[in-house]
Amino acid sequence: MYVCLSALKNGFLSGCRPIIGLDGCFLKTCYGGQLLVAVGRDGNDNMFPIAMVVVQVEIRENWTWFLGELLDDIGGLGTSMWSFISDRQKGLIEALKDLVPDSEHRFSLRHMYENFKIKFKSQDSKNSLESCINSKQSDFERYMQN
Repeated sequence: MYVCLSALKNGFLSGCRPIIGLDGCFLKTCYGGQLLVAVGRDGNDNMFPIAMVVVQVEIRENWTWFLGELLDDIGGLGTSMWSFISDRQKGLIEALKDLVPDSEHRFSLRHMYENFKIKFKSQDSKNSLESCINSKQSDFERYMQN
């Protein structure tokens, strides 16, 4: 089931940045499945819902279908006008490469940090990561080496 309300679509197109966040979560009901969502950022830096879909499993085909419907609704299929942020959902990277190969795709810092701290538990490691994040491009490599 795909849902993209006209008011949300028009609000996104008229008042949000060209950045789309993508995520999924498990539906813990007797029916199961997963909820995939697309959100934007409005002028006040708040999350703005764009569309959602309920699927049985999170796989490449479902992400491709969801993104195809979303991009068709917002008029961006086959263009590089959108930037995407995600947390490496199953099949999502491949779906984005299929549908919008020239678009920007970045990973959520919060999710990257959650994966990072599993392996690097010390406060020094956390401080080093924060230094990388906040560094100028010219200093980034030096911080990464540390």
